Amino acid sequence: MHANSPTDVLIHDAQYVEEELQGKRGWGHSTVTDTCELAADGVRHLVLYHHDRERTDAELDHVEELARNWLRARNHEIQCTVAYEGLTLEI
Repeated sequence: MHANSPTDVLIHDAQYVEEELQGKRGWGHSTVTDTCELAADGVRHLVLYHHDRERTDAELDHVEELARNWLRARNHEIQCTVAYEGLTLEI
């Protein structure tokens, strides 16, 4: 991705929050922060997916809030959504 050519939608793995990564590095999954950093380079709508199946709805809401706060704190106006069963996107 390049800042001069924005990406409309990025759907990306965000399985872990930073605190969960200890002992899981190298498992092939991204953190919410890593995914936000990637999206910060020109994405209009970030969709976080591939959640731990043990997460509750409240925990997914927390993940979404973490991502939105990270983006907002860095002045990125990126729409951010946590994927959920039944979600549809119009592209």
